[in-house]
Amino acid sequence: SGFAPGFNVEGSEQLPAADGYHGVWDVKQLHDFVETFGAKAVVTVNLGSGSPEMAAEWVRWANLENDYNVRYWELGNELEGSWELGHILPDGSKMTGEVFAKRFLEFARAMKAVDPTIKTGGPASSNDRGAFIKEVLRDAGDEVDFISFHTYPVENRIQSEAGFYNEIFELEGAVSTFRGWINQYQPDRKDEIELAITEWNSKVVEDRMTADLMNGLWCSIWIGEMFRNGITFANQWDMMTATATGGHGLFYFDQFDFEQPGVPQEEMDRQYLAFDPPCIPKGQYWALYLWSKYMGDRMVDASLTGAEQLYSAVTRSDDALQILFVNPSRDAAQTVRIDSSRELAEQAVAVQLSHHEYFWNPYTRSPQWSRRPEPLKVSLSGNSVTAVSYTHLTLPTIRRGCW
Repeated sequence: SGFAPGFNVEGSEQLPAADGYHGVWDVKQLHDFVETFGAKAVVTVNLGSGSPEMAAEWVRWANLENDYNVRYWELGNELEGSWELGHILPDGSKMTGEVFAKRFLEFARAMKAVDPTIKTGGPASSNDRGAFIKEVLRDAGDEVDFISFHTYPVENRIQSEAGFYNEIFELEGAVSTFRGWINQYQPDRKDEIELAITEWNSKVVEDRMTADLMNGLWCSIWIGEMFRNGITFANQWDMMTATATGGHGLFYFDQFDFEQPGVPQEEMDRQYLAFDPPCIPKGQYWALYLWSKYMGDRMVDASLTGAEQLYSAVTRSDDALQILFVNPSRDAAQTVRIDSSRELAEQAVAVQLSHHEYFWNPYTRSPQWSRRPEPLKVSLSGNSVTAVSYTHLTLPTIRRGCW
């Protein structure tokens, strides 16, 4: 009961982990870190080797004692996988969907007994095939407020840029399958159960592609597809990881040596936490930034014809229409005519993310530059706009007279 600084365990003996993969951060530090930004946490509790009592205590400590007001609680993490503690059960057998659903019920009921306002979900499947989702909906559906999965859709064997972007659209099939299971097993709650992607990036392997502008363009399209497919919330993986070639992280920390052979992990953690960086945003950060700052919160039905290499999405806010174009072609710009049943303004504000704003140097393995995309006034003469090659372009303030 109560809080104590955390540590990591590994193996069937559950001994303290030697590698310190997650550094010296603990639960309280993470909650406070989230609060610093006025954001809200999604907590994943240890359904694998933990207990319902431990999970309920976290709810009590976080929401009743400290007023962190965590609404979404995810139960378990990738427990279909041999890499997760708890995949092997105490009797030596492997975790199954049926066992997971039984434990899910026990955890959810214990946690909601402490705070009935929370939402519980899972199973945080490791990919979009959705392991254990069907069983949880079938056997524990009364306590399922959201289903969650992880996805890194670009397979490592895919090296072509066209293949890299095409994998985005596999999401629609996965969501259709999951909604089918919801309709089958929880028809009375089909409009209540939410969908969450609690880990996503383009691919598992952290290489030049995940650091390059192309990952920023990929993320711009991916966010649009999550929006279009009705994903309630999603968590990009992740904020700070780095590898020698690139990393999944949203930020690059200049001059910090992430790989120091022979230096104990404890000393590495001390250096990292003491480091005062220029913290440089990477390409995928700017995709999140532009969607957050310049796109609306309601999707508009729209179509794009005659510009096969472009991706588009249209949103609206209370007083404006926002149009996103992503042009992943390195060679061809595309002029697009905007047809609307309502009158458009003659001018708009355009914000562009291209190599002018962000360039990852593959030789120094760092951002050569990373500039905040700046809004510029553009003419919509003839209701047309040009998406230059290899760019994300938003037109965020096309105002229409009746709004």
